[in-house]
Amino acid sequence: MSPAARGAWSTFSKASVCGEGAPCTVTSVKDAEEKYAAGPVYLAHVADWRLVADQWWRAMPRVHSQYPQLLAEMYAFTMAVANSSLPFSLVSSFMVSDPKTMSPTEAWAWVDDIAAAHGPAAVCAGADPVTLPAATRARPLPALPTTLHYCQKYEAAGHLFAKRKVPHDFFKCGGGPMPFNPKQLTGNLTAALAAAGKNKLRAKVVLRTAFMICHLVPIANAALASYQLSVCG
Repeated sequence: MSPAARGAWSTFSKASVCGEGAPCTVTSVKDAEEKYAAGPVYLAHVADWRLVADQWWRAMPRVHSQYPQLLAEMYAFTMAVANSSLPFSLVSSFMVSDPKTMSPTEAWAWVDDIAAAHGPAAVCAGADPVTLPAATRARPLPALPTTLHYCQKYEAAGHLFAKRKVPHDFFKCGGGPMPFNPKQLTGNLTAALAAAGKNKLRAKVVLRTAFMICHLVPIANAALASYQLSVCG
């Protein structure tokens, strides 16, 4: 859990979630942030999952009764892990999600490095409606995150990818691909970066948003094409 979300979990009655005197009730803020503030991707041995899953199941309704909102299940999960005294080894090379975050827990530094080394257009160059950018397909590959956690809204140059906006019947035989115009995106990227000027944070958000769109839309479209080929004949 990020420091910004600290106000939610730090006010929970941890005893009512984990049990009086249980390990999660004495977990310090420092340990919570450095050892248990994990998000997808989760990797663990099956024996650890069995231990955590039982506590997670029991913690979930107790957390929800205090915090009946989005992320309650994640709070319950991290509290269950803390209660099991199974600290994560946190790594920042797996996942990107929020273009605005400056947290090192997301692998945006690698995306930023591509733009710095090869120019801003490299985050999208070579992409088309069903093909990923050339930098992603390059051999040898540059360092890149392995998971796109698409829980945000990504919007640029008339393109929008948001998980709740994808039509529920996207995968159908008569369905068409999501619109994707790489020239329009590249032109907007140049203009947006010029508008950002010396605002380095804004420039990074622009580049990262373009990176997500130039991957998520072609991936979805390629999946649709594969579905139609195998299912629709």
